[in-house]
Amino acid sequence: EELENIDDEADAFGIDFVKINDAEAATDYGIVNLPALVYFRKKMPLVYDGDLKDEERVLAWLTSQDVFEIKDEIEEVNRKMLEKLLDENDFVAVFFYEGDCRKCDEALEELERIDDETDNLDITFVKIKDARYARKYGINKLPALVYFRKRFPSIYRGKITFMFARLKLQFSKG
Repeated sequence: EELENIDDEADAFGIDFVKINDAEAATDYGIVNLPALVYFRKKMPLVYDGDLKDEERVLAWLTSQDVFEIKDEIEEVNRKMLEKLLDENDFVAVFFYEGDCRKCDEALEELERIDDETDNLDITFVKIKDARYARKYGINKLPALVYFRKRFPSIYRGKITFMFARLKLQFSKG
């Protein structure tokens, strides 16, 4: 019942709740105690081990970086999740792109190669497919890469392949 109180807020982060009553499914996921909350992130089940009646803590867990991050992948975010990440992290690199865009796909492929290295520098790296939201930061042409340092945006203007060296330089300047 408490989870229904955060359903709309979770939905704003792109998280949908589904309620099931299936003992076999519970067994398949190793769930012994019911009720239980299982969050599927890219088909990977993550079981919440806290108090399900503490709705604020549940929402915080669902939107936490620990649950959100997937190794070896630049995570897709929506506007609300991006704002949360900008609030919680000093260094965020955001790849703005659009669908059906060969240049976007090529740039993303290059960026995926350096995602682990940015993790090592404590830079959160995400992507967002939202041309209208990109305009908020003065971006009129996609794809685009924006590096946020304490919420201050710096639009990267150059070849994506040289981006990592520049991020490293900016990061080291403290």
